[in-house]
Amino acid sequence: MNQKIKYYLLLFTLMSLGAIYYWDINIVKEKVKNVQYSIKEVDSKLQEGSTILDEMNQIRKKFIENRQDLVSQRISGAELMTQLSQIKDLADQLGIEIEGMEIDPRNTFPVIETNDGSEQVRMERHSVNFKLSGNFMLIGRFIDEVQNNHRMLQMQHCSIGLDSLDPRGVIAQLGYLTYGGSES
Repeated sequence: MNQKIKYYLLLFTLMSLGAIYYWDINIVKEKVKNVQYSIKEVDSKLQEGSTILDEMNQIRKKFIENRQDLVSQRISGAELMTQLSQIKDLADQLGIEIEGMEIDPRNTFPVIETNDGSEQVRMERHSVNFKLSGNFMLIGRFIDEVQNNHRMLQMQHCSIGLDSLDPRGVIAQLGYLTYGGSES
């Protein structure tokens, strides 16, 4: 009998160890699945982060291009007066009356104040406003000529209405933006 008890005790111990081993393997497999899921989550977040980094680089590149475009649009006071004189001559050539030409001396360029030492665009934006009266087609041609030949002036607004004094004419209120300022 002693042998039989030892045999059953050994068999019971062996089966208990097998059950504990099987249970432990299942726990380890579950932990491995959880770790793999966590790794996939982290990997997907890193990939999302890399696209954000690419987007940031694209935005920075676009900012640099826009800043260079603005700097290339910079005009001095003398150049502006020359441009306006040429615009008046163009209006005279086309038979359009130009009146009320005024340069707004206020700087309308938005001020961005940062204390992080980042590079700032030191520019001023001023508006040039005037009124045209004449034939609709000639005013359209005038606007095209200014747009094509006077790149330092960017159209801000244009309002065209009928001229009450001239049944065939129109009045156009035009506003252009100019950029100037220090070269730093």
